[in-house]
Amino acid sequence: MEKEIKITFTGDAFLGNNIVNKFLSNNYSFDLAYRSIKNIFNESDYVVCNLETPLSIDNNDYDKGKYVFCSPLDFAKSLKNAGVDCFTLANNHCLDNGTLGIKKTIECLKEIKADYTGLQLDENDKYLIKEIDGLKIGIYSCTYGTNAFNNGIYLSDKEKNMVNLLQEQELNNKALRYIYKSNFIVFKAIRKIFKKLKMFQFNREVYDRFESNSKIIKRVKQDIDFLNNNCDFVFVCMHDGSQNNIIPSKRFIKNASMFSSLKVNAIIGNHEHVIQKIDKINKTTTAYCLGNFTSPQGVTEEPFDKKCEYSILFNIYIDVETKTISKYSFNILKQTLKKNDKMEYIDVDLLYNIYNEEVSEKVKNEILNVNKYFVKIITGKNIKEIKAEYYL
Repeated sequence: MEKEIKITFTGDAFLGNNIVNKFLSNNYSFDLAYRSIKNIFNESDYVVCNLETPLSIDNNDYDKGKYVFCSPLDFAKSLKNAGVDCFTLANNHCLDNGTLGIKKTIECLKEIKADYTGLQLDENDKYLIKEIDGLKIGIYSCTYGTNAFNNGIYLSDKEKNMVNLLQEQELNNKALRYIYKSNFIVFKAIRKIFKKLKMFQFNREVYDRFESNSKIIKRVKQDIDFLNNNCDFVFVCMHDGSQNNIIPSKRFIKNASMFSSLKVNAIIGNHEHVIQKIDKINKTTTAYCLGNFTSPQGVTEEPFDKKCEYSILFNIYIDVETKTISKYSFNILKQTLKKNDKMEYIDVDLLYNIYNEEVSEKVKNEILNVNKYFVKIITGKNIKEIKAEYYL
C-alpha cells in the first residue's frame, strides 16, 4: 500500500484589537473558534499556519493602535491545540511589537512546543527543516516588508537578519520617508508633483513599493540553495502582494518567479487577504494567496465587500516511497460570527459543512454561488458541485 503524507497550509491568522480586548474580558473564546476545523487538521500530517501577529503574555503589549497587532499566547495555543504544527512568522506585522516582540513571540511558541520559521534571534532559525516519515521538508518564510511605515520600526544593519526579508523595509530611504509623511505645504506640493510624474514610486501605495536590495536577494538565494541541498522538498511561504485584490501584484509575480527559478517545489502566498488563483509559475505550483484563515475582516470589521471572511487550505500530498508530490488540493473555508450564552467567537469551518447544515434553500443557493465563484478564481474552471476538497 502506498504511503502518502499530507501537508496543509493555512491563510493569515491575526486579530483585531477589539477581539483581543473581548478575550481579555472573558467575552471571547479562541478554542471555540477552531473546534469545527479540528477534524480537518487531524487528516494532515503537518499543518502550517501564517501567524500575522506578534505574541506576548504582557497585557501592556496589546492595543497599540489600528493596524498594529499583538496577540495573547492563548491565540497560538488554541491554534496548536486545533492541530497547527508550525507557524510562519515573516510578514508585514512581525515587528509591530518591536524587536523585543520577536523574542517574546519565539518564547511563546517554544512554550507551547510549536515549530516556527521566518524570524530568528540567531542564524540557526532562519529556515525550518522538518523530518516527516523519513522525508526532509524545508519551509522558508519570507516577507516583502514589516509595516515599518506604520509602526515606525526600522531595523539596523545588525538587526536585519532577524527577519527573512525579500527587500528593504517600506520607505527605508529617510529623505523619501520624510517627504511622504511631512504635513508642510511645500512637501505636500512635492508629493503631488512626484505622484503625477510617477517619480520615486510616489504613485504607489506604501505597501506596493519595490524597495530593492541586491544583498538581501543574495542572502535569500543562499538560503534556498542550502535547503535544496539538504532537503527532499522545499516550500516557500511568501508574504507579498497588495491589499484585497483577486489579481496577483507585479511584485508578487516577480518574487515568485525568482523562487521558481531556484527550483523550489511550491510557493504558498499570503498577505492579500482574499483568495487568489492556484497556478504554475514556470514549473512551480503557486498558491498566490490563501486568504484570511482567522481575521475579523469581513466578519466584524471592514471591509465587508471583499469576501475577506473566506480562505482556503492548500494541501500537498507526497508519495513517501517515490519521494514525489502526488497531488495538490484545496478546501474552501468561511468564518462566521457565533454566540452562546456566555461569549462570542468567530467560527472557522468548511464552506461544504456550512452548506450541508443550512436549511434555507435560498441561503444554500447563495452558498453554491459563492463556492462556484471561488472555484473559478482558483482553478479557472466552472464547477457547480460543492465539495469538501478539490483536487488539482
